[in-house]
Amino acid sequence: MTEYTPQIINREARTDPVGFVAGCCEEYKSRVKAVLESVVTKNTRILMLAGPSASGKTTTAQIIRKALEKMSLDAQTVSLDDFYLASFDLYPKDKNGNYDFETVHALDLPLMGECFTRLRESGECEMPLFDFKAHRRSDKTKKVTLSNDSLLIVEGLHALNPVVTSRLAGEGIAKVYVSVSSRVYNSRSAVLLSKRDLRLIRRTVRDNRDRDTSAKETFVLWKSVLNGENKYLFPFEKLADAKIDSFHACEPCLFANEASELFEQAGQEETAQRLLRMLSLFEPLPKELLCSDCLLNEFLG
Repeated sequence: MTEYTPQIINREARTDPVGFVAGCCEEYKSRVKAVLESVVTKNTRILMLAGPSASGKTTTAQIIRKALEKMSLDAQTVSLDDFYLASFDLYPKDKNGNYDFETVHALDLPLMGECFTRLRESGECEMPLFDFKAHRRSDKTKKVTLSNDSLLIVEGLHALNPVVTSRLAGEGIAKVYVSVSSRVYNSRSAVLLSKRDLRLIRRTVRDNRDRDTSAKETFVLWKSVLNGENKYLFPFEKLADAKIDSFHACEPCLFANEASELFEQAGQEETAQRLLRMLSLFEPLPKELLCSDCLLNEFLG
């Protein structure tokens, strides 16, 4: 595994920015393809794709779908996030009396079971959609249709949780775990940007754009997100058949300007100040360099 440093990343960004970004995006697709070739068999009917927040699950599901189509396999995607409970008053609370959005029981498990049963029996179902800006289930639905040869991709934080996978008993299931698995180091091999730092940068930018959430609000929520991952995701990581590292070496450069602006708005918040210092070490690159199907578009738009 490459030990990425600002020096290595900046050299690529300055020498050939277009080729650097394009190369990172293509390398990720190659990683996904290699994993699929190792875990998908002729008997696979469902691919469960799990990972922590801001790992890139949604776009990875689309990359997987396209890769499977090139392997002459029809595929459809479903996000477990769309099964969040319909309204706030239905959510479970933690021991402090706060809503627990990370638990698997924040999902409408009975509705999920009904939908998957309907898909298995009839080959089609109207799936729910969740409106994250309104913080409630949308009035719109998504029709999913499967043929006898179709493969269903189910992505979400809880996609490896037996509470979810038990609703798919009897099907040929492959399980994949995606996350940022690389770090950025200084010249003395000390960590500058951890895996969680990189995910937090991604999430801050995405949430500001898609959910009208400030950096300060994201930092507050991040603590509960990490607690939820520790309790509800990492114990099941070992159940995955394969893992994918979603880190792109170009991302500190691509996030530098937009993320720094959001962190500056957070004032003297300690995490914001630290990440500002780290991002200042990288050569900024415009997000317009991203190809349309790059994973980083999930966060940069």
